[in-house]
Amino acid sequence: MEKIRSLDDLSQVRKQAQEVAQANAEQCHFIIRISVASCGVAAGALDVLRIFQQHLEHHKKEDLGAEQTKSICVIPIGCLGLCSLEPMIQVKEAGHPQITYGKVSPLVARKILQQHILQGRIVQENVVELM
Repeated sequence: MEKIRSLDDLSQVRKQAQEVAQANAEQCHFIIRISVASCGVAAGALDVLRIFQQHLEHHKKEDLGAEQTKSICVIPIGCLGLCSLEPMIQVKEAGHPQITYGKVSPLVARKILQQHILQGRIVQENVVELM
């Protein structure tokens, strides 16, 4: 990527990012964003990322229950600004508000997969607004 040297350059980069986000939203029933900035990595975010990647590798759409159209996209992102709550993930299900989880250990990541992604139940004890 070239340097951004003007407001027009910034507008173009923003437009491209919005197009990518729109494409993801159209093809993914769940978008899972995992914060892997330095604070997240230090707190174990790469282990959490691996849990979600392994799930994607080992489970096909038919494993996701009756709704065959569900798909999961896992996207590593930068800092969310709440270092004390790392590792953090954001789960966005199509047609629902985004849920931000904090202090996500590998055990909590598995719980989010089982309860939130597969069963539609939010893991309340790790929701950031409630911490």
